[in-house]
Amino acid sequence: MLDANEFTSAYGFQIITVGDGEATIRVPFLKRWERPGGILSGGVYMNAADCALWVAILGTHGRGPTTVTTELNTAFIAAAREEDITCNARILRNGRRLIYGVADCFGADGRLLSHHMLTYARADA
Repeated sequence: MLDANEFTSAYGFQIITVGDGEATIRVPFLKRWERPGGILSGGVYMNAADCALWVAILGTHGRGPTTVTTELNTAFIAAAREEDITCNARILRNGRRLIYGVADCFGADGRLLSHHMLTYARADA
């Protein structure tokens, strides 16, 4: 599923787990996403969080309803360097019109790299 969408396939995201309003994805290290100084670009964390929550929503609702990200707040906590990361997302509130969730990205050694708060709107609600 992730390979079929250009906005996720470019990052090489892989689903590790999905179910019960949660999802975990793996983000392989790709040199093209490095910033000067050898650290992973912050946009990768944000895209991983967005994708992981989207997968959690799909795992809860299937392919419908159509949802779109309406808000994403990010706190960058530590930098990744030449390592795969994982991103865990969890739905906090699954409302009729809005879905609220959080996501955390972790380094290969388990250290917290970023924390995200996301809101999705149901486009067909």
